[in-house]
Amino acid sequence: MRWPLHPLLIVLSGLTFACAKPDEAPLRLGISQWPPYEFFRLASHPEAGLLPAEVQVVDLFTPVDLLQSYQLGQVDALTCTVGEYLQIVDKGGRDPVIIGVIDTSVGADVVLGPDSLDGSAGLRGLRIGVEAGTVGEVLLAGALDAGGLSPGDVLRVPFHLQLDQGPLSENGLDAVICFPPFSTALMRQGGLKILYDSARLAQPLFDVLVVERGMLKERPEVLRQLLVAFHKAKILREQRPDWADSLMAHWEGISLGEFRHTFNGIKLHDQASQPNLLEKEVPASLDYVHDLLAEQGFLNGALPSPGDAVDSRLAREAAGGR
Repeated sequence: MRWPLHPLLIVLSGLTFACAKPDEAPLRLGISQWPPYEFFRLASHPEAGLLPAEVQVVDLFTPVDLLQSYQLGQVDALTCTVGEYLQIVDKGGRDPVIIGVIDTSVGADVVLGPDSLDGSAGLRGLRIGVEAGTVGEVLLAGALDAGGLSPGDVLRVPFHLQLDQGPLSENGLDAVICFPPFSTALMRQGGLKILYDSARLAQPLFDVLVVERGMLKERPEVLRQLLVAFHKAKILREQRPDWADSLMAHWEGISLGEFRHTFNGIKLHDQASQPNLLEKEVPASLDYVHDLLAEQGFLNGALPSPGDAVDSRLAREAAGGR
């Protein structure tokens, strides 16, 4: 079993550098492994040249690594789900705000368990691996709710995802909550099936771009360019699909075919749709996910107001071509 590295070591070993202005520190964007997040790394590739020079992509491994790095102040911005955003707010210590929508998970986030089980109701009494404070808790809360179960009906086991994961039984688990590329690697082993997925949640599960609020005043133009670069990277993939997908599949540690298959459970959004998503759909998703997590005992704090949680001004500027 590969033990997780300390977040600082991960940050130091996983940096993708861009040349910032000599008198200004780079804006550090943290990403973890999830196929749509790779568009930021694609934008930073020398052949693409889309990412602002002032942005430095910090490549981490899993959401828990990334969240720890953000809490420690090692990154200024990060990619995460709305559930992880709420967990950050709940812990305090940082001042995060959502400025962009990356994608919607429409089945890619999953609860995996043995073929013998029948849906989420079959989770009763099982040991379930979940990364604390991450999207895994949203899926667990949703699965418990769908199965008519309470948190006490299962044993929640803190778990660090890894690509070279052995069989669940070797880790003392009956089921695990994960997503590509980790779910892809586990499904290769056989004997597992999807017991619950993000498509069954009552509201869309968004992945979002989050920044420390102070950056909106300090680096607004850099952030606007970052939003534009992300969408241009998606266009570049349409123009050069084999080149782009091969690179991103390599970064994710899965095959080209597996990488492309993951998008069956992921919906991407164009730049023009961003303002509406941020101002209407994301607040509704935050409300739903907050209630879901709070009911299952995974959150303690109040739901942030839409005005505190979301700032759509830069997305509106980017969508308007500025």
